[in-house]
Amino acid sequence: MVVTRHEVHRRRSVYNPAVSGVFIGYRTSDTRAWALAIRDHLAHAFGDSQVFLDVDSIAAGPWRAQVETAVGRCAVFVLLIGPRWLMAADADAHPRLLAPDDVHRYEIATALAKSSTLVIPVLVDGARLPPVEHLPADIAGILARQAVEIGDQRDVRDAGLARLARLIDARLGHARLRRQATLATGAAVVVGMANSWIGSESALAAGAFLVVGCLLAALALVTARRMRRHGVKGAAMAILAVVLSTALVAGSLVRLALTTSPARVPAGEAQR
Repeated sequence: MVVTRHEVHRRRSVYNPAVSGVFIGYRTSDTRAWALAIRDHLAHAFGDSQVFLDVDSIAAGPWRAQVETAVGRCAVFVLLIGPRWLMAADADAHPRLLAPDDVHRYEIATALAKSSTLVIPVLVDGARLPPVEHLPADIAGILARQAVEIGDQRDVRDAGLARLARLIDARLGHARLRRQATLATGAAVVVGMANSWIGSESALAAGAFLVVGCLLAALALVTARRMRRHGVKGAAMAILAVVLSTALVAGSLVRLALTTSPARVPAGEAQR
Protein backbone atom coordinates (compact mmCIF):
# COMPACT_ATOMS: atom_id res chain seq x y z
CA MET A 1 0.00 0.00 0.00
CA VAL A 2 1.41 3.36 -1.07
CA VAL A 3 0.69 6.26 1.27
CA THR A 4 1.19 9.77 -0.10
CA ARG A 5 2.39 12.72 1.97
CA HIS A 6 -1.05 14.31 1.56
CA GLU A 7 -2.75 11.15 2.83
CA VAL A 8 -0.52 10.99 5.90
CA HIS A 9 -1.26 14.65 6.65
CA ARG A 10 -5.00 14.01 6.28
CA ARG A 11 -4.86 11.09 8.67
CA ARG A 12 -2.98 13.13 11.27
CA SER A 13 -5.36 16.06 11.00
CA VAL A 14 -8.30 14.09 12.41
CA TYR A 15 -6.56 13.21 15.66
CA ASN A 16 -8.47 14.67 18.59
CA PRO A 17 -6.72 14.09 21.95
CA ALA A 18 -9.73 15.39 23.87
CA VAL A 19 -11.91 12.50 22.75
CA SER A 20 -11.63 8.98 24.15
CA GLY A 21 -11.68 6.27 21.54
CA VAL A 22 -9.40 3.73 19.88
CA PHE A 23 -5.60 3.94 19.83
CA ILE A 24 -3.91 1.77 17.19
CA GLY A 25 -0.38 0.74 18.16
CA TYR A 26 1.85 -0.97 15.62
CA ARG A 27 5.42 -1.42 14.42
CA THR A 28 5.94 0.54 11.19
CA SER A 29 8.26 -2.06 9.68
CA ASP A 30 5.74 -4.81 10.41
CA THR A 31 2.13 -3.74 9.95
CA ARG A 32 2.02 -0.20 8.51
CA ALA A 33 -0.35 -1.09 5.66
CA TRP A 34 -2.64 -3.05 7.99
CA ALA A 35 -2.69 -0.16 10.47
CA LEU A 36 -3.95 2.24 7.82
CA ALA A 37 -6.55 -0.22 6.51
CA ILE A 38 -7.87 -1.04 10.00
CA ARG A 39 -7.87 2.62 10.92
CA ASP A 40 -10.08 3.40 7.90
CA HIS A 41 -12.46 0.55 8.75
CA LEU A 42 -12.83 1.62 12.38
CA ALA A 43 -13.13 5.30 11.43
CA HIS A 44 -16.02 4.39 9.14
CA ALA A 45 -17.69 2.54 12.01
CA PHE A 46 -16.99 4.99 14.85
CA GLY A 47 -15.98 8.29 13.25
CA ASP A 48 -12.61 9.84 12.35
CA SER A 49 -12.15 11.58 15.68
CA GLN A 50 -12.53 8.30 17.56
CA VAL A 51 -9.68 6.37 15.92
CA PHE A 52 -6.04 7.41 15.60
CA LEU A 53 -2.63 5.90 15.01
CA ASP A 54 0.27 6.01 17.42
CA VAL A 55 2.42 8.04 15.01
CA ASP A 56 -0.32 10.68 14.86
CA SER A 57 -0.18 11.24 18.60
CA ILE A 58 3.56 11.59 19.18
CA ALA A 59 5.05 15.00 18.37
CA ALA A 60 8.51 16.43 18.92
CA GLY A 61 9.64 16.67 22.53
CA PRO A 62 9.49 14.32 25.53
CA TRP A 63 7.59 11.30 24.26
CA ARG A 64 6.86 9.36 27.47
CA ALA A 65 4.43 11.97 28.79
CA GLN A 66 2.79 12.17 25.37
CA VAL A 67 2.32 8.39 25.24
CA GLU A 68 0.81 8.33 28.72
CA THR A 69 -1.59 11.12 27.80
CA ALA A 70 -2.61 9.67 24.44
CA VAL A 71 -3.05 6.08 25.64
CA GLY A 72 -4.67 7.22 28.86
CA ARG A 73 -7.41 9.00 26.96
CA CYS A 74 -8.33 5.88 24.99
CA ALA A 75 -10.87 3.30 26.02
CA VAL A 76 -9.41 0.71 23.63
CA PHE A 77 -5.82 -0.04 22.61
CA VAL A 78 -5.56 -2.10 19.41
CA LEU A 79 -2.14 -3.79 19.17
CA LEU A 80 -1.24 -4.96 15.67
CA ILE A 81 1.10 -7.95 15.55
CA GLY A 82 2.52 -9.24 12.29
CA PRO A 83 5.06 -11.94 11.42
CA ARG A 84 8.00 -9.54 11.90
CA TRP A 85 6.82 -7.97 15.14
CA LEU A 86 9.43 -9.69 17.32
CA MET A 87 12.20 -9.42 14.73
CA ALA A 88 12.27 -5.63 14.47
CA ALA A 89 15.83 -4.55 15.40
CA ASP A 90 17.86 -1.36 15.75
CA ALA A 91 21.04 -0.43 13.86
CA ASP A 92 23.07 -2.73 16.12
CA ALA A 93 20.74 -5.68 15.43
CA HIS A 94 19.35 -5.60 18.96
CA PRO A 95 15.63 -6.43 19.26
CA ARG A 96 13.80 -3.13 19.60
CA LEU A 97 11.09 -4.66 21.76
CA LEU A 98 13.67 -5.46 24.45
CA ALA A 99 14.94 -1.88 24.62
CA PRO A 100 13.58 0.03 27.65
CA ASP A 101 13.33 3.22 25.57
CA ASP A 102 11.36 1.66 22.72
CA VAL A 103 8.28 3.84 22.13
CA HIS A 104 6.11 0.96 20.91
CA ARG A 105 6.92 -1.16 23.95
CA TYR A 106 6.15 1.77 26.24
CA GLU A 107 2.78 2.27 24.54
CA ILE A 108 1.83 -1.35 25.18
CA ALA A 109 3.05 -1.32 28.78
CA THR A 110 1.15 1.91 29.46
CA ALA A 111 -2.08 0.50 28.05
CA LEU A 112 -1.73 -2.75 30.00
CA ALA A 113 -1.13 -0.82 33.23
CA LYS A 114 -4.48 0.98 32.92
CA SER A 115 -7.39 -1.16 34.07
CA SER A 116 -9.83 1.11 32.23
CA THR A 117 -8.21 0.40 28.86
CA LEU A 118 -9.23 -2.64 26.82
CA VAL A 119 -6.16 -4.08 25.07
CA ILE A 120 -6.93 -6.14 21.95
CA PRO A 121 -4.04 -7.93 20.19
CA VAL A 122 -4.81 -8.18 16.46
CA LEU A 123 -2.89 -10.86 14.59
CA VAL A 124 -2.41 -10.27 10.85
CA ASP A 125 -0.70 -12.11 7.98
CA GLY A 126 -0.82 -15.40 9.88
CA ALA A 127 1.07 -14.11 12.92
CA ARG A 128 0.73 -15.81 16.31
CA LEU A 129 1.21 -14.52 19.84
CA PRO A 130 4.84 -15.04 20.86
CA PRO A 131 5.91 -17.27 23.76
CA VAL A 132 6.03 -15.54 27.12
CA GLU A 133 9.80 -16.02 27.40
CA HIS A 134 10.28 -13.81 24.33
CA LEU A 135 8.48 -10.85 25.84
CA PRO A 136 9.60 -8.26 28.41
CA ALA A 137 7.73 -8.63 31.68
CA ASP A 138 5.93 -5.30 31.35
CA ILE A 139 4.12 -6.33 28.14
CA ALA A 140 3.70 -10.08 28.75
CA GLY A 141 0.12 -9.30 29.76
CA ILE A 142 -0.93 -9.26 26.10
CA LEU A 143 -0.90 -13.07 26.22
CA ALA A 144 -3.83 -12.96 28.65
CA ARG A 145 -5.91 -10.75 26.32
CA GLN A 146 -8.45 -11.96 23.80
CA ALA A 147 -6.80 -11.80 20.37
CA VAL A 148 -8.47 -11.22 17.00
CA GLU A 149 -7.12 -12.78 13.81
CA ILE A 150 -7.48 -10.95 10.50
CA GLY A 151 -6.40 -12.79 7.36
CA ASP A 152 -5.85 -11.90 3.72
CA GLN A 153 -8.84 -13.81 2.36
CA ARG A 154 -11.83 -11.55 2.02
CA ASP A 155 -14.27 -13.59 4.11
CA VAL A 156 -11.70 -14.13 6.87
CA ARG A 157 -10.71 -10.47 6.80
CA ASP A 158 -14.32 -9.27 6.92
CA ALA A 159 -15.14 -11.63 9.79
CA GLY A 160 -12.09 -10.49 11.75
CA LEU A 161 -12.82 -6.80 11.21
CA ALA A 162 -16.45 -7.31 12.22
CA ARG A 163 -15.41 -9.09 15.41
CA LEU A 164 -12.91 -6.35 16.23
CA ALA A 165 -15.58 -3.68 15.73
CA ARG A 166 -17.98 -5.58 18.03
CA LEU A 167 -15.38 -5.82 20.80
CA ILE A 168 -14.62 -2.13 20.52
CA ASP A 169 -18.27 -1.11 20.41
CA ALA A 170 -18.98 -3.19 23.50
CA ARG A 171 -16.48 -1.01 25.36
CA LEU A 172 -17.34 2.36 23.79
CA GLY A 173 -21.13 1.85 23.92
CA HIS A 174 -21.78 3.62 20.61
CA ALA A 175 -24.38 1.12 19.43
CA ARG A 176 -26.30 1.55 22.69
CA LEU A 177 -26.36 5.34 22.26
CA ARG A 178 -27.56 5.02 18.66
CA ARG A 179 -30.34 2.65 19.72
CA GLN A 180 -31.26 5.07 22.50
CA ALA A 181 -31.46 7.96 20.02
CA THR A 182 -33.62 5.93 17.64
CA LEU A 183 -35.92 4.87 20.48
CA ALA A 184 -36.33 8.46 21.69
CA THR A 185 -37.12 9.66 18.17
CA GLY A 186 -39.67 6.92 17.53
CA ALA A 187 -41.32 7.45 20.91
CA ALA A 188 -41.57 11.21 20.32
CA VAL A 189 -43.27 10.61 16.95
CA VAL A 190 -45.75 8.09 18.37
CA VAL A 191 -46.63 10.17 21.43
CA GLY A 192 -46.92 13.31 19.31
CA MET A 193 -49.34 11.61 16.93
CA ALA A 194 -51.37 10.27 19.86
CA ASN A 195 -51.49 13.77 21.35
CA SER A 196 -52.94 15.17 18.12
CA TRP A 197 -55.41 12.32 17.59
CA ILE A 198 -56.90 12.24 21.07
CA GLY A 199 -59.46 15.01 21.26
CA SER A 200 -60.04 14.87 24.99
CA GLU A 201 -60.43 18.19 26.75
CA SER A 202 -59.26 16.65 30.00
CA ALA A 203 -56.54 18.53 31.83
CA LEU A 204 -55.35 15.19 33.20
CA ALA A 205 -54.70 13.87 29.67
CA ALA A 206 -52.89 17.08 28.72
CA GLY A 207 -50.76 16.84 31.86
CA ALA A 208 -49.89 13.21 31.12
CA PHE A 209 -48.69 14.09 27.61
CA LEU A 210 -46.67 16.95 29.10
CA VAL A 211 -44.92 14.64 31.56
CA VAL A 212 -44.14 12.08 28.86
CA GLY A 213 -42.84 14.84 26.60
CA CYS A 214 -40.54 16.18 29.31
CA LEU A 215 -39.14 12.71 29.99
CA LEU A 216 -38.49 12.10 26.29
CA ALA A 217 -36.88 15.53 25.94
CA ALA A 218 -34.56 14.83 28.87
CA LEU A 219 -33.59 11.42 27.46
CA ALA A 220 -32.99 12.86 23.99
CA LEU A 221 -30.94 15.77 25.31
CA VAL A 222 -28.69 13.54 27.45
CA THR A 223 -28.21 11.14 24.55
CA ALA A 224 -27.40 13.94 22.10
CA ARG A 225 -24.84 15.46 24.46
CA ARG A 226 -23.12 12.12 25.02
CA MET A 227 -23.02 11.35 21.31
CA ARG A 228 -21.57 14.76 20.44
CA ARG A 229 -19.08 14.65 23.32
CA HIS A 230 -17.74 11.25 22.27
CA GLY A 231 -17.98 11.84 18.53
CA VAL A 232 -20.52 9.05 18.01
CA LYS A 233 -21.78 8.73 14.44
CA GLY A 234 -25.53 9.24 14.06
CA ALA A 235 -25.87 12.14 16.49
CA ALA A 236 -28.33 13.74 14.05
CA MET A 237 -30.93 11.19 15.14
CA ALA A 238 -30.55 12.27 18.77
CA ILE A 239 -30.85 15.94 17.77
CA LEU A 240 -34.03 15.10 15.84
CA ALA A 241 -35.37 13.44 18.99
CA VAL A 242 -34.64 16.63 20.95
CA VAL A 243 -36.53 18.74 18.40
CA LEU A 244 -39.55 16.41 18.27
CA SER A 245 -39.79 15.98 22.03
CA THR A 246 -39.46 19.74 22.56
CA ALA A 247 -42.30 20.31 20.09
CA LEU A 248 -44.34 17.74 22.01
CA VAL A 249 -43.74 19.59 25.27
CA ALA A 250 -44.72 22.91 23.68
CA GLY A 251 -47.90 21.41 22.23
CA SER A 252 -48.81 19.81 25.55
CA LEU A 253 -48.34 23.12 27.36
CA VAL A 254 -50.71 24.85 24.92
CA ARG A 255 -53.26 22.08 25.28
CA LEU A 256 -53.01 22.17 29.07
CA ALA A 257 -53.50 25.95 29.06
CA LEU A 258 -56.62 25.65 26.91
CA THR A 259 -58.17 22.92 29.02
CA THR A 260 -57.62 24.81 32.27
CA SER A 261 -58.63 28.29 31.09
CA PRO A 262 -62.00 29.76 32.32
CA ALA A 263 -64.97 28.89 30.14
CA ARG A 264 -65.70 31.50 27.52
CA VAL A 265 -69.16 32.92 26.96
CA PRO A 266 -70.65 31.55 23.74
CA ALA A 267 -70.48 34.12 20.96
CA GLY A 268 -74.27 34.25 20.33
CA GLU A 269 -75.36 34.39 23.97
CA ALA A 270 -76.86 37.72 25.13
CA GLN A 271 -75.12 39.62 27.92
CA ARG A 272 -77.13 40.04 31.13
